[in-house]
Amino acid sequence: MNQKKIDEYRALAEQHKANRKSARIIIELLDEIERLQSKDRFRAQKALTDQDSFPLGKKHRGEKMIDVPAEYLLWWWDNGGYDREAICIDAQFSKDFAVKSVARQKLRVHEYIRVRPTFHRLMQECPSWDIKHVPDGE
Repeated sequence: MNQKKIDEYRALAEQHKANRKSARIIIELLDEIERLQSKDRFRAQKALTDQDSFPLGKKHRGEKMIDVPAEYLLWWWDNGGYDREAICIDAQFSKDFAVKSVARQKLRVHEYIRVRPTFHRLMQECPSWDIKHVPDGE
């Protein structure tokens, strides 16, 4: 759930909170979602460096990040790796431990790719790549 959706739900609930208990409950739930999202404890995980091992998949798992082909990392980014909010939801709220664990590793890869020097290097190595999701600030 993104911030825009939270704000929309909050505005609707605020309109009805005086008369409906369900609106007050929704406001409480939205407050809790925002509290949990603000913790964002997964950003505190050790950031990946060029010398760390790629933590996902089968083909490139274990390779140094710098050695993972730029085409693969850009493909990964464009096919869901760019969506930090969706990955965070799995990392924070999934009841399936395997899904939660993979999502935490995806967050690390996401942060590695989105930083300016890495993203620029990848784009220089693949100048013809038609990037669909440019990281914030690019």
